[in-house]
Amino acid sequence: MGFYSGGSSGSHDPAPDQYKEGLQAAAKQWRSMPSRHRLLETLVRFELTTDQVTGIANEDEREKRVVAARADKIIENPYVLYEQDKGAQTSKPIDLETIDQGMWPEGDAALFRTGDGIVHDDHRRVRATAVAVLREAAAAGDTLLPFETFMRRLHDLFPDKRRCLADREAFWSGEDRPFYDAILWLKEEPYPDSWRLESSAEASQSGTPPDTDDDLTEDLGADGDETEETKPKIKLVALKSIRRQEVEVAKVFEGVRKLDDLASSQPDWKALLTDKNTDGGFGPPETERESDAIDEKVRALGVLYSQRISILTGGLAPAKPPF
Repeated sequence: MGFYSGGSSGSHDPAPDQYKEGLQAAAKQWRSMPSRHRLLETLVRFELTTDQVTGIANEDEREKRVVAARADKIIENPYVLYEQDKGAQTSKPIDLETIDQGMWPEGDAALFRTGDGIVHDDHRRVRATAVAVLREAAAAGDTLLPFETFMRRLHDLFPDKRRCLADREAFWSGEDRPFYDAILWLKEEPYPDSWRLESSAEASQSGTPPDTDDDLTEDLGADGDETEETKPKIKLVALKSIRRQEVEVAKVFEGVRKLDDLASSQPDWKALLTDKNTDGGFGPPETERESDAIDEKVRALGVLYSQRISILTGGLAPAKPPF
């Protein structure tokens, strides 16, 4: 932190000691925050916006951005900002490219690098790159990836000069595995028979072993002479946050599956909706618009009741019944 002392352009020069007390108090407070100093020294390495710096440096604002890491953990691993930051109303989340350029600067920017440089397969960089790969996959509808597919995408995420060439064996079973397990879901499972391109019956008729999907061959280690004991397994990778959501959704579906079949005859939805004494009832419609709204609700309730699983979409409104 620096101070500027300059002459006044006005006709009145302040007394020499006019700001001394305030500056001394500010300096004392600043000296009492060494972790804030180190955090700011870390943040200036990256091309962040003012809002992003303020949001990370201030503990209260950091919590609003859903960054759980403490200052010392951010200093130790700046990539955690990409992994955790959700942004704010007026500030975008910190992206991986911004952090990686600061951790591994290129060209003239490398001349200003402070501290030791990192290697291409630094475990912090590998995990953050893995998060980026899995987020892209999730956005495309894939909540998990076969390990080989995952590793190829991880290697190809950055340009050639900055490729993250993590070793497959080191990633899966190396000493950094606990670090990856903190936010990644890694599991080895027997691969489903349904992933074969040719059924067992077809294979027995043709006299040839069933083939596996080409994209999965490396993962599965397909073998025509396999038994239950030697059946190949597939390694799977996902974000733990997404796997947790899948588990919760699976519980809901399991609960729905166990429900007794509903009665075939539906309630009189219109009578219920127009009865003020019924929970959710609005009373008789007084305008054509209210009548149309009731009819719309009757149709929606009919679909929801007749289907075991339904999704009701649309904005909330005071006139909608509570479901």
